[in-house]
Amino acid sequence: MVLFVNLSLIHTYPLFTIIHISEYWILLTKCIRKRSSFRKAYFFQNTSKSKNEFTENRSLRI
Repeated sequence: MVLFVNLSLIHTYPLFTIIHISEYWILLTKCIRKRSSFRKAYFFQNTSKSKNEFTENRSLRI
């Protein structure tokens, strides 16, 4: 219902509707990320390891 109201306001308040559509998109991506939480946790584990290696290399260079 809120989405319908926002779609009707596109001609009068385009920026307002763009902001709300982006908020809905963020909520949708959050729901999708919750479903793939295992893959996300594995990905973040790998990235945190690579970040730690990068900081260790930086400290050794300095």
